[in-house]
Amino acid sequence: MEKADFLRFREFSANWLLPKSLTSRAWGAKDVSLNFAARNLKIWTDYSGIDPESNSDVGSTSSL
Repeated sequence: MEKADFLRFREFSANWLLPKSLTSRAWGAKDVSLNFAARNLKIWTDYSGIDPESNSDVGSTSSL
C-alpha cells in the first residue's frame, strides 16, 4: 500500500467582454465575448501508479 494523496488543478476558465466601441465598429455587433477553458491542467502527487482518481472496476461484469 502507498499513500495516494494528490492536489489537482482541475479547471480554469476566463471570459473577456470586448468593449462595445470596438465591436460595433468592427463587426456591427452589440456584445462580443471571448471564452477560454481548460481541464486537467496539473496534478501534484508522489503516487507512483496511474491517476489516483481512476477506477479500473467501472463497468466490470465479473461476479464473485
